[in-house]
Amino acid sequence: MSLFFFACLCLQPGCGTKEEVSTPSVPGEVQSHQANTDRDQAAHHWETPETLLLFVARHQPAEQEYEKDTALYQTAVALVDVEDLTQASQSIQLLRTPELQKKAQKRQITKLLYTDRMNLALELAEKMDSPSERGTALELIAEKLIKEGDVIQARTIALQTTDLNSKAKIIRTIARTLKSPDDIEQALQDSRNQTSIDERDLALCCVVVQLANQNEIPRATELLRELRSEAHQRIAAGALASAQVKAGETGSAMSLLRQGAVDPYDLIRPDITRALLKSNNIDQALEVALEIETLPFQTHAIFYVAVQLMEHNQFQRAQEVILLINKASENEEEEKKRFSTLASFAGRLLDHGKLAQIKVFATQVDIEVFRYYKFFEEMIKTILSQGDLEQALQLTKTFPEDDILAAVSLNLAKQGQFQQAQEIALKIKDSYHRSAALAPLVELLLKADEIEQAFLLLQKMDDTGFQCTGPGSRRFHYSPHHWHYDYYAYEKMIKKLLDADRLEQALEVTQLLNEQKEKAVYTEYLVEQLIEREKYQKAIDISLNFIADTKYQARVLRSTVKALIKAVELQQARKLTQQISIPELKAELHLQLAGKFQEHFDLPASREELLSARNIVNKLEQTRLNTESARMLITALIEAGELPQATRIACRIEEKSEKLPALYELTRELTKGTPLEYRPAPKSLIRDHKLKAAFTPEEQQLARQIVDAINAD
Repeated sequence: MSLFFFACLCLQPGCGTKEEVSTPSVPGEVQSHQANTDRDQAAHHWETPETLLLFVARHQPAEQEYEKDTALYQTAVALVDVEDLTQASQSIQLLRTPELQKKAQKRQITKLLYTDRMNLALELAEKMDSPSERGTALELIAEKLIKEGDVIQARTIALQTTDLNSKAKIIRTIARTLKSPDDIEQALQDSRNQTSIDERDLALCCVVVQLANQNEIPRATELLRELRSEAHQRIAAGALASAQVKAGETGSAMSLLRQGAVDPYDLIRPDITRALLKSNNIDQALEVALEIETLPFQTHAIFYVAVQLMEHNQFQRAQEVILLINKASENEEEEKKRFSTLASFAGRLLDHGKLAQIKVFATQVDIEVFRYYKFFEEMIKTILSQGDLEQALQLTKTFPEDDILAAVSLNLAKQGQFQQAQEIALKIKDSYHRSAALAPLVELLLKADEIEQAFLLLQKMDDTGFQCTGPGSRRFHYSPHHWHYDYYAYEKMIKKLLDADRLEQALEVTQLLNEQKEKAVYTEYLVEQLIEREKYQKAIDISLNFIADTKYQARVLRSTVKALIKAVELQQARKLTQQISIPELKAELHLQLAGKFQEHFDLPASREELLSARNIVNKLEQTRLNTESARMLITALIEAGELPQATRIACRIEEKSEKLPALYELTRELTKGTPLEYRPAPKSLIRDHKLKAAFTPEEQQLARQIVDAINAD
């Protein structure tokens, strides 16, 4: 296919590349600190909700990166409510990474759009320095306009958009409004009547895109030649190339792409790769796959080229091809994609029985690849299915011994050979891996009702690091060392023992843990299980007799009271609360009970609990606070609407790492107006923090206490 305009296009600079995108500039540390200092001195931060929220968010502990970013993100979104877009934009720059900045900007725009503040959304978009970020914002605005039927305004947005990918996405959305042949003919006539070249080309480009969408390739090609501006030529050519791929014209599509056609979603080359593979053009498919710019898409395409080579028994070349993706990744997501793809390739080799090649492959990639998808377990399973235990054990010469022994042990246990499985697992030298290998054996023994043997093995799972990885239901942990397909050995043992009415032995399980925190975690689980079985007094006794540092005692007691409340055993919860000796925790639980009694219309009991809580808090204001328990008490006071007391307690916390987050939580409540809800999509409900318009004198006094407490540090 010959297109005259593309012959000219190829002579222009930048024809074959996508438009460069700049990243937002983030002030240096010294400039940022100076700016913060200037702002601190320039205003009374307690005067308005917006100034207080930004001040407190900026002063969250720097070492608590996630918490500080969350606070700044929430603040950046909330600040658009006051319609001070300069401050709303500046607050974005305080976020730690460009990714978070982009996410916050998108949320700001979305909030303005779906609260019917279109002009403000446009104004905010114009304040964005990066063409790509401004383009993303304009995409959202144009999409909203089109949904509301304002296509004319959406076309104006398209003309203003400088980022080519964003411009292409907006034009494609506009083009979809041309639903009938009459719509297309009318749009074509309108383009002929335009005096402005840009407006004429925009209208014509939309027609070409929609004709391409409808597979009218000859007419789309003809009209494409009439476009004058390079941007619209490249956008229309991208839509045409996509249509050509679907029609099987991969050569023509590839020609357009190499002459500068815009592919905003980077989907055409992957489609061409798949089409070429279907027609068995493997070399050409690989060539196209390597041109894909989006790395995850490229990785995926190269994998399928390698798979196709395998199908043709070209295993060595397939390995050479897949190793093209074995290069350093720029971020964690890319690395996970790379590892999982290499693991999938190893799995395909295993399916083909290529054990010798797997050993060679293992020398060329990171060993972590083989820990994806339980690869070792599957490899050993294949070998043991042939009855060759010795060959399975010989793999320790190629792969990490711990992984192979663990996989052999597990497969033997699944066959019911528990004694041999245990002997092999206990040969693992590293205590972490040994404990991890024993955990699934415990589960299998429990399934076989071998409780005593399971308990003996549980005692051998003595590595502190492994114990701290679970249970997954309570604490997230990603281990790069071992496939944790079972975090629950301790929980399952406790449950099995309770089912057998062996409470004392279940309690012994909690003492097998080395760390106080882990003892607390599993004691909580034991207590919750007892309450589910309506053994309330035993649960109360265990929680009261749990001995550990105050924060862990408080954790177990708090969980017990919450479990009793959940079971609607309010009097039992009340009885336990009265026996607690940690004042901050006791006040917190009295407040929770006050709310629950009110829900159940027992107003006298609710008043008693509230009075008890207030009395304790009044005394706490004169004593040194327990930091961890005070933090939870503040949350309870906020939920109970006791903001003055919550403020006084928060301001007295000595540790900044606990004090500053407590003050932020308090500030969020103090500045909160009517909750704001909006739906960007039918199944998507967003609830945003909406700032109140102004403080009352009483609220401003609390705000000043918060600011003074932060400045005092």
